[in-house]
Amino acid sequence: TSRPIRSASRATTDLETIGEAAHVRTRLIYPNTKSGYGQTNGTSFVTEEDPLRPISVYGLTKVAAENVVLSHPNAVALRLATVFGPSPRMRFDLLVNDLTAKLVKGFVLGAAAGELYAMPVPVP
Repeated sequence: TSRPIRSASRATTDLETIGEAAHVRTRLIYPNTKSGYGQTNGTSFVTEEDPLRPISVYGLTKVAAENVVLSHPNAVALRLATVFGPSPRMRFDLLVNDLTAKLVKGFVLGAAAGELYAMPVPVP
């Protein structure tokens, strides 16, 4: 098996262990990503009722992990858009981190017309 598949299997096994060890009244909160939705038609918003159709191994693993967590009787999954904040290995390929780095360096950013549909979630 490939490394991503082994990693996904390990992650879901670890989550199953946590779920089994948790008391039925324990609230399990799983911060997930929106990667499970896959491609959308771009003409409407995605809601919790929309089917999950991941198009990457990453998305598949996140959906599998979410399903494991949601099998617990007192669990909830939060499908976050973009989580950002300090990290030991900063990812400047993410738009919000790239913009923050540019602001720190003194760049002036202009605002474009339009609306923000995927609200970034800051993590201190």
